[in-house]
Amino acid sequence: EEDALRRDFTVNALFLDPSRDLILDHTDGLRDLRARVIRTIGEPRVRFREDPVRILRAVKFAGRLGFTIEPETFAAMAETAGDLVRAAPPRLLEEI
Repeated sequence: EEDALRRDFTVNALFLDPSRDLILDHTDGLRDLRARVIRTIGEPRVRFREDPVRILRAVKFAGRLGFTIEPETFAAMAETAGDLVRAAPPRLLEEI
């Protein structure tokens, strides 16, 4: 559960328990997966301020998967986009 809560988005905090063939969902990621929505775990502005590269990751997931970005998450992305200049160029490249 601790590892799930450290993830960026609910949909990438899902785990499989292969011994029980059970999906472990501590963040309501299945709900968002079914709704095709990208949503941060925790308060979006805080999460993007901690690591602005998450902004690019959200866009990447939404684009690749055809998901939408939850409105509060999207607003926080727009508000904190200027923080991307603090990110190391190799990390930015990795997300692109």
